Amino acid sequence: MTLHPLSRPSKAVDGWEVAAAHAAVFIIAIRYRFSPDVPIGFLLAACVIPVTLRHLSRYRGAVTISVLALLSAISGLLLTMGHVSLGNVSGSLALVQTARMVGLALVLAALLWARSLLGIPRLILVFGLGSLVSLVVSGVNSDNVWKFSLSVPITLILLSLPGISRHRWGQVGMALMLVAVSALNDSRSAAGLLLVAIALTVTQRGAVTQSGAQWPGTRDGWRAWTALARVALVGAGGFLIVQSAILDGMLGESARNRTIAQISQSGSSLVGGRPEMGAALALVTDRPWGYGAGTLATYANIMLGKTGMHSLGYDPNNGYVEKYMFGYGIEVHSVLGDLWILFGFAGALLAVTVAAFALFGLGDLLSRGAATTITTFLVLRLAWDFAFSPIASAMPLLPLTLAVALPALTGALAPQRSTPPNSGQPSRLTHAPPRHSAIETSEARW
Repeated sequence: MTLHPLSRPSKAVDGWEVAAAHAAVFIIAIRYRFSPDVPIGFLLAACVIPVTLRHLSRYRGAVTISVLALLSAISGLLLTMGHVSLGNVSGSLALVQTARMVGLALVLAALLWARSLLGIPRLILVFGLGSLVSLVVSGVNSDNVWKFSLSVPITLILLSLPGISRHRWGQVGMALMLVAVSALNDSRSAAGLLLVAIALTVTQRGAVTQSGAQWPGTRDGWRAWTALARVALVGAGGFLIVQSAILDGMLGESARNRTIAQISQSGSSLVGGRPEMGAALALVTDRPWGYGAGTLATYANIMLGKTGMHSLGYDPNNGYVEKYMFGYGIEVHSVLGDLWILFGFAGALLAVTVAAFALFGLGDLLSRGAATTITTFLVLRLAWDFAFSPIASAMPLLPLTLAVALPALTGALAPQRSTPPNSGQPSRLTHAPPRHSAIETSEARW
């Protein structure tokens, strides 16, 4: 196993630290929660923060995201305090939502530390194994075992195996198999995202270049933005292809009938399938500064949200809206909407910043021919979650996606002497190569 260049020089310490990194990633992926609803991974990440904190400064955007997550936690509490006099506040809900924001910063630091020791493929594999074992703790969803329980861990494991992750066409073949399984199990979004990931990794530049991530205004920066434009075009094309296959009945009569109903309801399968966006827009428009992490929905909030959903052609008078969306807090089935409503402007800025850094990291990898199918899939899923998934279901994969997508910063590698000073032999300095190519080359290995 090749260690990351930033790991400590002592072999004894390296062995223990590598073992600890494996254990930490595995435990973080397990969804065991302490009362009221705080994952064990958050507590573990808090315990190792003295070791992991310094790694935030070695990856582009990690410090910014972590600071915004902490500011969002504070903002959510302050907004909640403004509702205490009205009586519609839950202390346990405020704790859970605040822990999610603090946990994002803590877990991101822990996974970046693990990435520096294990490399990206092994990081994803260990996380996938932990997610699979987590099903023993949390159980499986009997409504659709593949879609709601097995899809994510199996995808992470299979696409990060050494024999698959090292070969582009091996990734493509395995991903196509996962597309078929997802399509046959009514997992339309996963099948579509995997197809787009396949298309992007097949059509990226043929060889890995040695340049690193740069922001707009540089040659490499514009290449990354060009790659992102291709992501948008391929994504739109993939969506149309999958939708056509569904409407033609290729993915089953149930999926076809549901998609037709969604299109007839609102004119679009996306809008018809996610009428919660109508509630999110209505609530954010009414109170753009946010509601608070522990604020419970009032009757006025519920009616406002229902009005927004009704404007999209959806009948909101049902148990899903009244119990799931507004029964305990406010849930609008969108990471952007949830963060904005719960944490105000800080939460909205956090959501946009997370999506921007992850997408730019993917654009950089694609522009250099260095993107793998699993990394591409994770970033595409993050973009999907940004608009269409609740924060609770998006949170388990969010820090992992950031940990594999954020590029290492220039100069993160310090020069190291290969011979002791004054040893009588000419000292050789191992300097960092331009930008972060050596770091990412090491992290890509097994």
